[in-house]
Amino acid sequence: MISRFLIRDDINGTYREGNQIEIDAHNNFENMMIIATGRAQAKERRKQSINHITVTTSTGNIFDGDETSQQRMHRAIEITEENETIEWILADNTKATVTRAELREALRLAFLKQADLHINQTET
Repeated sequence: MISRFLIRDDINGTYREGNQIEIDAHNNFENMMIIATGRAQAKERRKQSINHITVTTSTGNIFDGDETSQQRMHRAIEITEENETIEWILADNTKATVTRAELREALRLAFLKQADLHINQTET
């Protein structure tokens, strides 16, 4: 026997007669929405963490390590020669002369920190 209940229509606030199966489906939908909201919040927290990555190289320079900075480092590494230096703006907005090797180190550290954030900040 299926029990009969009044079910509230969330769109217009009215009630209608429904059954237990409909209520269970409604509760499952609400639970899925809570899980999806929690997942979205976790993703947003992770995104904010990634946007604020900084890394310190062995020379003591502190680089921004967000995704845009990682892309810039990668391009600079690709176009510079092995012993070439380049002017770079550090995380504190000071200008520094850095080597290709130091950019490679900064990129590696930023990538590893980002990977750690993806693995260790769960989505639920």
